[in-house]
Amino acid sequence: MLKFMKDFRADEDGAVTVDWVVLTAAVVGLAAAAASEIRGGKNELTNQTADYLNRQDPSTGPNIQDFVGGGTGNTGG
Repeated sequence: MLKFMKDFRADEDGAVTVDWVVLTAAVVGLAAAAASEIRGGKNELTNQTADYLNRQDPSTGPNIQDFVGGGTGNTGG
């Protein structure tokens, strides 16, 4: 029994497994935190973009004729 106790105490395989479990848990935790932050930023950016687009008035902006042929019907080709 004494030999078993000495061997058990000297065996480091379990310690390596614990290290990997802790390391994996830390990586998963950091990934979850990052995903939460990205999700929050994404929603805010989406809302800001929707607000901006809703404020636009297409009737006051440039027309396609302003870019091709100066409004004369000429396609520039």
